Parts: sequence; structure tokens; C-alpha cells
Amino acid sequence: SLFVFGPRNKSFDRRRHTTFILSCPVIQHVCLLINMVFKVLSFGVLLQCFAINCSPLPQQETPKSDPSIGKTCTRPVCVKSAAQIIRNLDQSVDPCDDFYNFACGSFIKNNVIEDHRGSVDQFMLVSDEINNKLRKVLERPHQENEIRPFQLVRDLYQSCLDEDRIEELGLDDTKQLIHSLGGWPVLEDQWDDSNFTWFETIYKFRNHGLGINYLFNFAIKINIQNSTQRIISIDQPGLGLDRKHLVKGLDNPEVEAYYEYMVNIARALGAEEKRAKEELLESLKFEILLANMSSPVEERRMPLTLSSPVWYAEQRFPEIPWLEYINKILSPVCEIDDNEIISVRSLDYTKNVTELLKKTPNRVVANYLYRRAVASTIRYLPEKIKKYQHEFTQKYLGVNMKVPRWEECVEVVSRSLPVVMGAIYVRNYFSEEGRAEARQMVDNIIKQFITELDDLEWMDAETRINAKNKSNSTIILMAYPDELLDDKVLVEYFEGLHLDPREYRQNAMNLTLFMANKRIAKLREPVLRIDWVAQGGAATVNSFYNYGKNVIEFPAGILQGVFFNKDRPKYLNYGAIGYAIGHEITHGFDDTGRRVNADGNLVNWWDNTTAMKFLDRAMCFIDQYGSIEVPEVNLTLNGITSQGEIIADNGGIKSSYRAYLKWEKEYGAEPLLPGLPYNGRQLFWISYANAGCEKYRLKALKHRVLSSYHPPYRYRVNGAVANSDDFAKDFSCPIGSKMSVKKKCSIW
Repeated sequence: SLFVFGPRNKSFDRRRHTTFILSCPVIQHVCLLINMVFKVLSFGVLLQCFAINCSPLPQQETPKSDPSIGKTCTRPVCVKSAAQIIRNLDQSVDPCDDFYNFACGSFIKNNVIEDHRGSVDQFMLVSDEINNKLRKVLERPHQENEIRPFQLVRDLYQSCLDEDRIEELGLDDTKQLIHSLGGWPVLEDQWDDSNFTWFETIYKFRNHGLGINYLFNFAIKINIQNSTQRIISIDQPGLGLDRKHLVKGLDNPEVEAYYEYMVNIARALGAEEKRAKEELLESLKFEILLANMSSPVEERRMPLTLSSPVWYAEQRFPEIPWLEYINKILSPVCEIDDNEIISVRSLDYTKNVTELLKKTPNRVVANYLYRRAVASTIRYLPEKIKKYQHEFTQKYLGVNMKVPRWEECVEVVSRSLPVVMGAIYVRNYFSEEGRAEARQMVDNIIKQFITELDDLEWMDAETRINAKNKSNSTIILMAYPDELLDDKVLVEYFEGLHLDPREYRQNAMNLTLFMANKRIAKLREPVLRIDWVAQGGAATVNSFYNYGKNVIEFPAGILQGVFFNKDRPKYLNYGAIGYAIGHEITHGFDDTGRRVNADGNLVNWWDNTTAMKFLDRAMCFIDQYGSIEVPEVNLTLNGITSQGEIIADNGGIKSSYRAYLKWEKEYGAEPLLPGLPYNGRQLFWISYANAGCEKYRLKALKHRVLSSYHPPYRYRVNGAVANSDDFAKDFSCPIGSKMSVKKKCSIW
């Protein structure tokens, strides 16, 4: 994704900045210069000028041969773009010493992180603009001729906003629900463990719209052995707290905060404090054992997977009634027999957990399952229990999680019904004019990537042909699927979903149940590379690559702001959205993508010698980025888990830059931006860095470094430019400087 760039199954946060106004003599100089150039400027454009940080700009040499010398863009979009760039720059920094701080230093100094957020970045700023627009639509009254899906999102939004009703309902109905499902032992006066099995509890959760992936992750996925089919996947689950904290044990500060949180939830629901502490400590120890049995992300890039009939899984792991377990989760949508092929990923985890479940008291397992299920519903409950979630988030990420209510509700609706919100966004706000322009950029960058393949001396001829075939077979989804404009299609898809504007928690459970049934139904449906539902989140500020389909998606949400504007110079677009395009293209050839062919199947299409050369080059990136220290949190980056993003970053920016040079050669150099002493190629790099400007709280930065596939953008930007001969040439950075390292890593 792009919100943190990466594949579809990977995933930044959304934030808002504050404008700042500085006074200095150079502001007057810049404004006078712009006035002389333009003669007449609109008042709105002038405001952009006065919002900039105008300390003296470093003098970068512009080659005398540059045909753009003397030409300045006279359009308002260029004035606005110049103001945005100057507002982010820190002109006191040498770009050859720290390019990211040069391009984003003033962004970091002058943007304020809101209390309920852990960071602020460009993606969040654009998302905030979109959310404000969506809010206006959601708060309009129902229209007589409005289709039902649009009524559904308004009903969900209103149920979220209605805090009085949430408080009125209190916790009694939640307690009744828990009791009806068999009871959370820590809350029950009498709890009979002889009637408990973990899988029967999972069935009950499933039928009531609660989560089920607490011991195993159950999913319907594309079969990586045959991408024309789907397969049932059994894998290790996500945990209530990041694995990296849990494996450190009970004395870890994050684990201590997590334990306090779970005890507080139980107490709020009526548990006696001493009993809650004792019993939930045992459930936490159980979860720590699960964490230690699970594999870290470093070992899961291509884990050992068993694809076999159900009957074989029952023989290998006889403690679990696999056929019954799977069919009860699939019910009432479909049913399988014991010859159905399933995929069991993380074999060691499955074996170890089945042994653990045999020797763990039922009460401990039940306390763990109900604790996880209840925690998943906290955001829908009254403030007297929700406040404990706020407190935990404060300790974990250093933020006050009390988001403005409307903002929280827009986020909930967008996450729950992304297709409908995408339809609302493109129908009300998206401009079609930029769609073709962005699509042309994709075509240009793919062509450039293919051209670059011919220059790879380490790749043999046959592997090169296969790589070109995969590139040419990539499907591009730009902005949104056409089905979002089709009322009939939307109405039919959401038929049967019932939401009540006064029942927030029940709405959440109804949605979980409805969407789970939709996903299960796909097991018997043909696999379509273009899936309008999966790709319908058009209001998303992100981009995606899907390994199993060889599909790249650029939602409408990202085709704006700092990332893209069809009217501004191409060097800005190629630096920002062009980088995103190149990044997603290169994901098809990162350490995971290279194992999958043009059709999305796990096939070895590499010559053995070439594959070894790829691994050697990938190790260069792993070592290079893995040695980078993040001094604010006393951590180093993880080059192994980040290698897919690192490879995509370095290959993506190269392809986009070279594609821009080709465009420039064909159409000529573009006019430059007013008030900025940089040529178009330098502005390409500045635009690239500006798209990644971000600022963190320390705890959020620590969480990002420890838990994300994506390093902070400071290290992504500086790492990529330090490996680039093109950047070094454009900014005259000597070899051996920090932004032009002697040992450069390169694959694509």
C-alpha cells in the first residue's frame, strides 16, 4: 500500500496539520517577484505565498544547458505548488547531507500533531480533506430517490453519532449477550467448564457477528498454486497486542499496560477486581504462549504451507475436528466434504497450539477468547468502559484516543462500508479529467521499467523475457471500478444488510456477519482479476499491488493534493504519484513478487544463477537498511521485514525518474516554479520527498519501527536517493557524501 506503500495485504494513519505564518524580509521579496511575474494574482493565490517559510534558499546550480532556464510557470497551480514546497523546505540543510530534512524540515518543525494522533503526514492531510467532504454528504437528510446503500451509510453514521442512545443502552445488553454465548468465566458466578469447547465458542461468535480469529486465522484466499481458484486458509492469528511486545513477557511496559486494560474492562462489566487480576493474568500468560509459538514477521515472508485434503489435516492434527470446525464457520453459506483442499500455513504453530489446548484448563482458554471478543466491541460501547481503551492507547502510542466524534464516525463508516463511501466520493467529488493523465503515467512508467530490464547485466535472457511478460500482463485499476456508478449493482450487493440508526453495537455485529458471509460465498465463485468490491474503496488515500492477481490499484483518493494534479508540471507528478506507481510496479518483482508469475501462481520462473544474484543484491539492501539507527527510540531498522518495501522504493523511484526524462526529451523541459532556484529534475526529487513528509510522537515512532513492514519515510527517502546516481548528479552530491554512498545497492 502507499499509506504506507506496499502490497494489498499490507498496510499510516490520518492526521491534520495547522497552518503557520512567519514574517521575514524574504516574504516581501518573494511576493514582489511573483507579482512582477504574474502582474495580477488572485487573492487566494497570494494567501499561499504568505503561508510559506521564507528563510534564504540554498543556491543550487542549474546547468547552463538546461532549456528551462529563464522560463517560469505563470499559472496559479504553479504558485500554489511553489508555496507548498517552500513551506516544507528547511533551507539551512545541505541536500547532500540529509535530503529528507532538506525537503521536509520545516514541515516537521511547524506542523502540530493533534492530541488523538500519533503522527502527522501528507497522506493524513489529504484523508482529512476527503473525510470532511464525506461528512457533508453523510449529514445531509435522506433523499426520496436515494438508493438504499446510501441510506445504510447514513444510518450507520447516525447510530455512531448518537452518544445519548449508546449511554442509554449501557452495558446490560452486552452482559446479556456474553452470558447467552456461554459466559465469560471471570464475570460468571457459576461457570461449568465441562460444557466448554473452544471451537463451539468460536461457532457462537461467528453466528452473532463477533470476531473468530483468536486461536487460528480462518480466511478465504486465492490459491497461490492455482490463482483461478480460492482456498480455505488456516494460519496463526493476530494477537491482542503486537507479538514483539508479548514475547518479552509480563515485565514489558506495553504488556503491563495491556494487562491493566483487560482487567479494567472486566471490572467495568462487573467482575470482582481480585478475581479479574488473577484469572486474566492466566489468560495473558496463555496469550504470551501463543505469541511465542507464532512465527515473527521475518520468518513469514514465504512460510511453509501444507495444502492438502481436510482428511489429511485431521490425521496430522487429530485434536481438532477440522471438517466440523470449517463447516460450522462456513454455514449457512456453503459446505465442504473431507476431500476439500485446504491450506494450513505455519505448521509448527498449528502443531504446538493443538498441544497447548490439550493441557490448558478450559477456564483459561475461555477467559482468553471472551476477553478478545469483548475487546473488539469496546469502541461501540458507553464511555464508562470506552475510557479504558483511551487510557491504554495513551500508554501504548502516546496519544489521547478521544477523536472528535464526527471524525471517528466517518472513519468507522469508511472502514465498514468502503464500497458505498467510495461510490459517494466519486459521484460527488472526483474529477474525471485527471484519470486519463494518471493512467498515461502508469503506462509510461511500466514501459520504462521494461526498458530498464534490458540493462540488467545480472539477469539472463530467459528470466528477462519472463519478467517482461509479467510486466505486460499487469492490470491497472485507476481511480475506481465503473460499478460504483451503477445503482442497480450497489443495491443488489447490499440486499439483506439491515442497519438501525439507533443501534450502534448491533449494527457493527450485523456488518461483521454480513461481510463474513460475502467473503465465504467467494469460495465457490470464479476468481476475477478485476473485483469491483475488493477494489471499490475509491476514497482511500493509498495504492496497492495484489500478488495473487498481478493487479495494481490507484484509488481516486490519492489522485490529488501533494501527490497529483493534472495541471501542474510533470516533474512534480512524476516525483510524487509517479514514485507510487513505480513502487507498486516493482512490488511485482520484490522478494515475494518474484516468486509469483504473471498469472499470480507460485512458480519458479527464474534461472538459478540469476536467482542467486537477486538474493545477493537483496542482501545488500537488508544490510544497508538494517544498519540504520533511529536514535530517538534507540532502535535499528529491520532490513529483513522491510526488504519488500525497500526494493520497491529503490526500483520505483528509478523507473519514475527515467520515465520523466523520456517525457522531457519528447516534449521539452517545462517552466520552473516561481521563487525556487531549482530545475525540473531537482524539483522531481523534492516532490518525491515532499510526498513523504511526516512527524511522529516518540511512542508512535517506536511502534512504527518495531511493528511495520514500512520504515519511517525519512529512511525510505534518504535510503533511495543515497543509492541513486541520478540524484547525485542532479544535486552535485560527491561520492562518499551521506546522500551518495560509495556502496550503492540496486536490483531493478
